[in-house]
Amino acid sequence: MLGAGLDARAYHMEALRDCHVIEIDQSLELFEHKKVVMQDLEAPLMARKHDCIKNEALLKTIDGLSAPGSEFWADISGRVLVEEAELVNRTMKHGEDEPLRSMSIQIPWQLELQGTLQDRATHFGREYTPILSATTKSPVPFHFVVGTKPSKSSQ
Repeated sequence: MLGAGLDARAYHMEALRDCHVIEIDQSLELFEHKKVVMQDLEAPLMARKHDCIKNEALLKTIDGLSAPGSEFWADISGRVLVEEAELVNRTMKHGEDEPLRSMSIQIPWQLELQGTLQDRATHFGREYTPILSATTKSPVPFHFVVGTKPSKSSQ
C-alpha cells in the first residue's frame, strides 16, 4: 500500500495488517507532524513496515517495487501553482502542465490522463470553481493520471 499525507488507513484497517506500507511525501516536516498526530491518537507507527522515501525518487521507487499490472493514480497541479513568486505559502511543491510527457520520461508505464479540472463546471453534483493564478488570473489546471505497469512481455 502506498500512502501519503495524513492518510492513516494502514494503521487501522484490518485488511491491511499484513501489507508493507511505503510512505512518500514532500518533506520530513510532514512525517514529524504525522508522528505527533498519530501519537496523540495512541495509534503506534508500524515500525517494521514503515519506510520514508524522498519525493525525487517517487516514480522510480514505485516502478521498482511494483509487479506487472500494478496501477497508481496521481493528481498533479499545473506548474504555475509552484512557480509564482507571490505564493508565499505554496501548497504544492511540484506541478506539471503536461504530466503524461514528463512522467513517461521517468518510468515505462502506460499512462492515461483521466481528466483535467480547469474550467468552472459541475462534477459529481458539485460546482467546481477553479483556482486562479495570482499573476495572470487564469485557471490553474489539476490533472488526474492513472498509470499501469506493463507486463514483462510488452516492455
